[in-house]
Amino acid sequence: MKRALIGCEFSGAVRREMRAVGVDCYSCDLLPAEDGSPFHLVGDALSYLNGERGDEWRAETWDLIGLHYTCTLFCNSGVRWLYRKNPHGSGHTHEREETRWSAMRANAKELAAIWCAAVKGGARVYFENPTMHSHAAIEIERAVNELGENWNVGPSQFIQPFDFGHPESKKTGLWLHNLPPLTPTKIVRNEMALLPKKQATRVHFASPGPDRWKERSRTLPGTAKAMASQWTPLLFSHQPISPE
Repeated sequence: MKRALIGCEFSGAVRREMRAVGVDCYSCDLLPAEDGSPFHLVGDALSYLNGERGDEWRAETWDLIGLHYTCTLFCNSGVRWLYRKNPHGSGHTHEREETRWSAMRANAKELAAIWCAAVKGGARVYFENPTMHSHAAIEIERAVNELGENWNVGPSQFIQPFDFGHPESKKTGLWLHNLPPLTPTKIVRNEMALLPKKQATRVHFASPGPDRWKERSRTLPGTAKAMASQWTPLLFSHQPISPE
C-alpha cells in the first residue's frame, strides 16, 4: 500500500480524501485531529520526517508528502505588519518591526528544513500556502541554500476555491515537487460573482478571535478531493520520479 503524510493538517480534509482512494495516509500537526481520527500524528512534522519519532515515519518511508505549513507572517495580505505603525497617524512606517522580522525568518528556516527533508526523502511533495510576500520567499530560498540544497522554491501554480466547486475566492500557491499542477474540476466563478462580497471572500472577513487562523487555513473539500483524485494515481502507476 502506498503511504502519504499530510503535515501541518489538523482538519484531516486531505487525509480523508487520500484514504478514500486507497492510500495509507496520515495527517500530522501540533494539534490533535479535529475529527478524532486514529490516523493522525501529534507533533511537528520535521521530527517525524527526520526519524526522531521512529524509523517507520522517516521521510524515506512516504510516497507523497503534503505540507500545509501556516505562517501569518508569510502572507502578502499582512506584509504591512512587518513594519512599525505610524505614531503620528494611520498606516505603517518604513521602519522594520524587528520582532516580527525575526519570527518570520525563524519560520522560514523551519519551513525550509521541512521542505528539504521531504524532498530528500524521495517522495512527491507539495506545499500549500496563501499568496506569499517577496520577503518571505527570499528568506525561505536563503534558508534552503544554507542547508546546502539548491532546489527551486516558490509556487508552481496558483489555485482558487472557485475552480473546485466552492463559490469563494482565496488565492493559494502550490509548490510542487514531482507532481503535476492541479486541473480545475468544477469552475463556479460566475456563481461566485453573484454573491455578496463578504460571502465570496469569506476567509478575508472571518470574525476576529483565537480560532480565526484555523478557519482561514482550512483546505476546502473540493480542493482536497482534487489532490487525491489527480495525484494518487501517480503513486500506483509506478511512474518514475524525475531527477531534480
